[in-house]
Parts: sequence; structure tokens; C-alpha cells
Amino acid sequence: MLEPFEPQIRAWLEADPAISAASVLQRLMSADPSRFTKKSLRTVQMAVKAWRIEMAGQIILDGDWLGHESVETTQIYRKTVCPSSGVRWLALD
Repeated sequence: MLEPFEPQIRAWLEADPAISAASVLQRLMSADPSRFTKKSLRTVQMAVKAWRIEMAGQIILDGDWLGHESVETTQIYRKTVCPSSGVRWLALD
């Protein structure tokens, strides 16, 4: 459904990373009202989420996520487990 529009959607996300899936859908509905309706929102939300995850992974893997600035880490993380649920998370010391 979204494949023909993928390059355009990716361009919108790169130009405005904070654009909402609803705004993307509005643009798609303007481009092709016969294909996209308000019922397409969940499909667009899932696609936008997947592309954002992909873009974040590329930023992190490329090593540019710090913007070439040196950062001192003063916070120490420790693993914590909730006794009642067994849920694990990282907490700041």
C-alpha cells in the first residue's frame, strides 16, 4: 500500500523528523485520495515508527549520534530487578 510512496514519505521524515504519522497521512490523502483514507492511519503509524527506528539505528551505527562532541559520563547505571514482577531495567546511581 505504501511502497509507491516510500521515497516521498522518507523525504518528509528526513526534512522534518518530528512530523506526525497523522500529518504524513494527510499529505498522502492529498496526493492520492482514492488510495488513502482516515482508516489508513494505523498502517501509516506503523510504517513511520519502523522507518524512525531504522533511521535511529543508522545514526547510532554510523557513530554520529554524539555530533562529534566529547561527552563526559558522570552517571553510573546499575541493573535493577523488581522483586514482585521480575522486570529488569537500568537505573541511575
